[in-house]
Amino acid sequence: MPGSQEGDSTILWRKISLTGLGIMCPELSFELATGQWLSARKIRNMFNALHDEQKRTGTGDAQTNKRWNMEMAFFADLGGFRLRSKDGMSFPLDGQQLHYLVSRGHIKEPEFDSRLIQDKNKVEPLLRAITLCQILYFMVSVAGRWAQSLFVTTAELTTVSYIICSIPTSLAWWYKPADCRLPEIVDMDKTIQQIWDDDPESTNEWYQTPLDYVSRKEWWWSLVWHSYVHFLWHLHLRFGSEARPLEGQPIDRIADTWQKEITRKELYFLLVISTACFSVLFLAWNDEFPTPIERWLWRAACLAMMWELYTLLVVAETAFVYHKLKDFFKSRRRRPSTQPSTTTTEDKSTTRKYPHVPASKRWQDFAARVDAFLEHGRNNSPHHDPCLRVHIRFILPMWIMGFIYCVGRCYILLADLIEVRSLPPSAYQTVDWAKYWPHLG
Repeated sequence: MPGSQEGDSTILWRKISLTGLGIMCPELSFELATGQWLSARKIRNMFNALHDEQKRTGTGDAQTNKRWNMEMAFFADLGGFRLRSKDGMSFPLDGQQLHYLVSRGHIKEPEFDSRLIQDKNKVEPLLRAITLCQILYFMVSVAGRWAQSLFVTTAELTTVSYIICSIPTSLAWWYKPADCRLPEIVDMDKTIQQIWDDDPESTNEWYQTPLDYVSRKEWWWSLVWHSYVHFLWHLHLRFGSEARPLEGQPIDRIADTWQKEITRKELYFLLVISTACFSVLFLAWNDEFPTPIERWLWRAACLAMMWELYTLLVVAETAFVYHKLKDFFKSRRRRPSTQPSTTTTEDKSTTRKYPHVPASKRWQDFAARVDAFLEHGRNNSPHHDPCLRVHIRFILPMWIMGFIYCVGRCYILLADLIEVRSLPPSAYQTVDWAKYWPHLG
């Protein structure tokens, strides 16, 4: 859902950015779709359970008998409803925040149904079905070339690898509205402070929306993703799909690449799909490349991306478990001091901040610069959001593996282009379908 102040050029750049993301990392598109589908299913079940409870207790309104479906849940979770509070604050709501406000009686449930969403949706299911049939036909054509011993180019194999990721992505986004422009405004006759006062578990410290405490949950991949995106920001490479908040103001839109947490079962399913995606590229292991060095570079790129896939999960799980245990035992060992401090103000000013560094101002300044550099690596968000801080021992391997993946993917795309200069004659022949279905001849 676009922001309230965004124009056509910003929306166009965001679409170009997402297209580039899908080309560079098709597995990420599938991961995004899986997380959003899980979140939408959870929201659908939450609202249906709320309606059942209202119907049972007789506290509901005329909409109690309405049942939420996946279209409605997707629309709510992508920022389809924008809250406007009594104190003038306005920001988009995700599905869990909308359920939070409705279930606690702060707002009435918005009156909408699937017809409203279908009116906003720019991509009909029929169009998605036709597109799915086209890509399936392409896969059948490549299989036919392989069966008839015709040369299959690396570009065709790369396309098949993209299709393997795009099919489950399309199925996960089947009910997701596309290219919606205008959100539904939800007015609330309470202030944000009244919402906070009503919930003892709330907090007035937020960085995206005042309702961060309701639904925001960062996990290891979302931390890595934010670090990648913020690094591009510092290089003045504005990634169009990410919502960058102004300091002290809530975000104006929910980012398309918001990393919803996925369960371990879906993570393993993602691993299987990604493995199949990379495995297709290995079919060109012994193909005829224009030069031997290009064949070896292709092999190295395939091995690097496959290695990065499995190493990413191992390192992430190991690092997070290790640091959680380390922080837990460190907090258990830490005991507050019961003796009053005898250090005066002068003593504190002369106490070295880095006891392991010689007492020299030059070394102190150098250590301070190193510490500031490492701290920037731990948290490179624009406003130093504490929720995005990670251990340097965790994020550094992620950066290395991300760089290796990008190099491997860039060479795969480059090899698809330069291979065209020298192809065998069978690459220009078409599949003779009459061998399998004579009536087609």
